[in-house]
Amino acid sequence: MNSSAQNSSILFQEWKSAQTNNSIPTLPNFAYVGYKSGEESTPLLDDYTVFDVTDYGAIANDNISDKQAIMAAINAAEDNNSGIVFFPPGEFLVNESSDETGEIILISKSNIILKGSGSGPGGTVLKQTEPTPPSNPNLAYTSPYLFRFEPKDIKTNLITEITSNASRETFEVEVADPSALNVGQIVRLELHQLRTDGESLMDNLLNDEFGNQTIVSAANLNNDKEPRILDEIRFQEIHEITAINGSKITFKEPIHRTIDKQYNWVLHTYNYIENVGVEDIKYTGYVPLPFNHHAEFDFPGYPKQEGWKYDSGWSAIKFSYVLNGWIKNNTFNNLSNCARIVNSTDCSALQNVYTSSFTNPNYSTGHTFISTEKSSYCLIGKNYDQSAGGVHHTCGFGANSIGNVVWRSHGPENDITGFEAHANQPRCNLIDKSTGSIGAHFGGGKESLPNHLKYLTIWNFKGAVRSDN
Repeated sequence: MNSSAQNSSILFQEWKSAQTNNSIPTLPNFAYVGYKSGEESTPLLDDYTVFDVTDYGAIANDNISDKQAIMAAINAAEDNNSGIVFFPPGEFLVNESSDETGEIILISKSNIILKGSGSGPGGTVLKQTEPTPPSNPNLAYTSPYLFRFEPKDIKTNLITEITSNASRETFEVEVADPSALNVGQIVRLELHQLRTDGESLMDNLLNDEFGNQTIVSAANLNNDKEPRILDEIRFQEIHEITAINGSKITFKEPIHRTIDKQYNWVLHTYNYIENVGVEDIKYTGYVPLPFNHHAEFDFPGYPKQEGWKYDSGWSAIKFSYVLNGWIKNNTFNNLSNCARIVNSTDCSALQNVYTSSFTNPNYSTGHTFISTEKSSYCLIGKNYDQSAGGVHHTCGFGANSIGNVVWRSHGPENDITGFEAHANQPRCNLIDKSTGSIGAHFGGGKESLPNHLKYLTIWNFKGAVRSDN
């Protein structure tokens, strides 16, 4: 045996053996993440029609809102069924007091890319002066993201039930009725089990999820670290069908949770837009600084703002129901939230940077960097938090996210910022070859704990570790 094999992890050796001997490895298979499952680079865009925002009324550096012109360029690209919405060098204003500040900029069709002229000096700046107001001022996180990629129809429908058991890290399920399924179809594998479906059934399922861990009710929580899930288990994983043989369905990607047919496992339809992206742009906002999470604290010498202005008032880009999307080579500056990938799959967020004008390293500089929520097989790679104290929650996962990877992402090594594991039942995600902090500000309220369920994999990590989380 050579020296590299001698020094490699036993878990990794077990995983390698499992690829050929049909055993189930402890380590999940994270090989299918990112744009086109990691099999292709994001497109070069040479064949797209260009829709220059200045042709629709935007004027760089004139201190007049460009929001309506940007929306007009997007509408023209959508009418063309594809296109690059292009921003020349200069500063463009996207949400001013002269605008309807709560109006989001919606991209609802496939093959639409927002492309700037670079995110550094001499490139494109999108400046959001005014926050987007919250739908509920009492809930600090309810301001919408200003740029939203989402199909107009997101309704899902039941296709069929799962009828046999399947082991995690395998690729096949059996269904009751395959007649509405097709090779190449994107479907959502779901489990939604309620306490009202049966006490013993739920107890068995909770034992599968928690093993010998104590589970308590919300009313009996003593601290932020106790598991709370009692009444429902939710799981969703988005898959492409590659083969149908009778009632047996083969997925392109591995299943990351063992399927027991006694529970309510089903396949649903999944509506999406695909091949959309944002690249080469600097997006800057005016989140109050220093950042004050949920406006919980009084910082001496700094005025306290309404909680929503901190947590969500300046939120930039949201992908919802997106397949094969990307967010790359952007700089985010002074924002509540940079980018969130929700109910999406096979998306990549690559080589993005967070910066802040606030230079005191004892305070955080924003709410979240880039994260997934209810998403599968997404890659968040080579993202750099370069702010002094760091974003409160840096890159990570929440809410039924499964099979996603944070890779070679970096932030300050302190107890002010930390990789996100934001509760509401994320499972089986990877943080690999990254630096920063683990355990600080994982996120998630008491009612949503634990922060993460089985198979959170932290591999080759370097940095600060909080042992009290």
